[in-house]
Formats: sequence, C-alpha cells, structure tokens
Amino acid sequence: MVRGVFRISKRGSLSGRTVLLLDDVFRSGATLSEAARVLKNQGLAEEVRVAVVAKME
Repeated sequence: MVRGVFRISKRGSLSGRTVLLLDDVFRSGATLSEAARVLKNQGLAEEVRVAVVAKME
C-alpha cells in the first residue's frame, strides 16, 4: 500500500493544468493512483494522465 507516501513540499504553478505521470513499469497501478490523488486533492493538477513503458503480467 502506498497511501500517504507522497507529499507536496512546494507548490508549483501547475494549478489548472494537465500533468503527465511517467512510470517505467506498471504493476498494480497503486503508485500512479496515489500520486494522481495527491496532485488532484492538493489542487495542483486539474487532470492527471499516465504513460508507462512496460506492464508486468
């Protein structure tokens, strides 16, 4: 479980913008989901999109 592992240390100027999260290997999606949740809940991203290089089966 990764809930609570991400924190925003400085607020940037991403408010109202779309953020792209990049991940090298997608496993369960928990890390990307938590990162996206924090960005959206903190008002740092209007929308979060995800790109991955590989998916574990």
